[in-house]
Amino acid sequence: MNERTNKKTVRKDELKANLDFINTHWDIQSTPTIIDNKISLKQGLLFKFQNLFYSRFIRHIDLIADQQAIFNSFVSQALTQFNDQIAQNNENVSQTLTPFNDQITQTDEKVSQTLTLFNDQIAQTDEKVSQALTQFNDQIAQTDEKVSRETKNLSDRIITIENELIGEKNQLSQDVQSFKDRWSEAITTLQHRTLAVEITEQANLDNLCQRIREVDSQINSLIRSINEIDSALKPRISMNLAGMPIPKKDRFNYLEFEEVFRGSEDLIKERQRQYIPYFKGRKKVIDLGSGRGEFLVLLNEEGIQGIGVDCDQDMILRSREKGLNVIQQDILEYLEEVPDKSLDGIFSAQVVEHLPFEKLDLFFKRSYAKLENDGILIVETVNTYNFSAFRCFYMDPTHQKPLFPELISYMCRASGFDTIEVKFIPTDLHTQHTNISDPDDQWTCGDYAVIAKKIKDHI
Repeated sequence: MNERTNKKTVRKDELKANLDFINTHWDIQSTPTIIDNKISLKQGLLFKFQNLFYSRFIRHIDLIADQQAIFNSFVSQALTQFNDQIAQNNENVSQTLTPFNDQITQTDEKVSQTLTLFNDQIAQTDEKVSQALTQFNDQIAQTDEKVSRETKNLSDRIITIENELIGEKNQLSQDVQSFKDRWSEAITTLQHRTLAVEITEQANLDNLCQRIREVDSQINSLIRSINEIDSALKPRISMNLAGMPIPKKDRFNYLEFEEVFRGSEDLIKERQRQYIPYFKGRKKVIDLGSGRGEFLVLLNEEGIQGIGVDCDQDMILRSREKGLNVIQQDILEYLEEVPDKSLDGIFSAQVVEHLPFEKLDLFFKRSYAKLENDGILIVETVNTYNFSAFRCFYMDPTHQKPLFPELISYMCRASGFDTIEVKFIPTDLHTQHTNISDPDDQWTCGDYAVIAKKIKDHI
């Protein structure tokens, strides 16, 4: 490639040099001498003089002729080289155009084939469009025909309905008028009957008043009989009460009170057995207000370490007779002395209803503080939604006021407990224990329990 480029450069340089030479020496003129034989002597002398002049200057003319020959030679070489260059350029152009012409030919052929296919597709599309338009026009014609028929039928139907409505309107007008006439007659008849009924009702009212007076007399007689029966029964009731254990004179014996009004220890023990699964696997459980120790006995049977706390001396003595671990102390004072996070379970049955609100608030807050993470608190009390349970509630003179499960749940949550569950506890041991979601349990069960868990510290 470089060799061809160098040759082209040399040719261009030679051509340029020859052209420069031609342009420099092109203005050379040599005037030819014309000799005529038919001349005079004077002219002959002149001719000789010219020849003499020519002979002397011929060498100068030859020099010019030689230069002209050299110039012509350079011109000839330059034209030859120029022609060769033109021929070479034509050959190069021809070689360059040949592939391009082939590509153009191929492109023309492809374009021709593409146009042929495109024209075929257009022809097919035109045929399909023509068929579709034909079908569409046929459908439009059919639809127009159906619409025309339906419109005619509808018009006929409207005319028929209008005629029927006119007839019904006339009939209705006649019926209304007939109803008005009958209504007027009924009103008149009713007025006469009302007058007769008023007279009859007045007589019935008098009879009713007389009957009421008779019933009132009977009720008064019944009340007198009840009072007589009450007077007769009072001595017997007093005798039965006299047979009950008499509390000690120096204090109220709550132990004997529970045995009379709450139930036997075996009954309470069976009711509280359902709470044991919540405390399985726990190492230190406290029963606040342990009473006669029913729940502590259940814990011992399951191998769970339990401690009872109660302020009543008789309750403590009864528990110690059973060999239970109990402490006589106020439950709030005990909670205050216990180290934080030292307990993993707290149980308290029928205790919170004895506390005034200020101590109730401290009860939940201190219980939360003394429980370790994952600790559990179970509080049982009287179900305030059961009306019959109010009899038991107000039977105990140490009760403060009824506590609703919503309040206990709120106080647990406000104290920091994470999960809270409410269960209504039936007094019938054969009844299955259910959750608060059952509305029947809410109104029929005698007790309820709140189960609160401490997942982690919040305060």
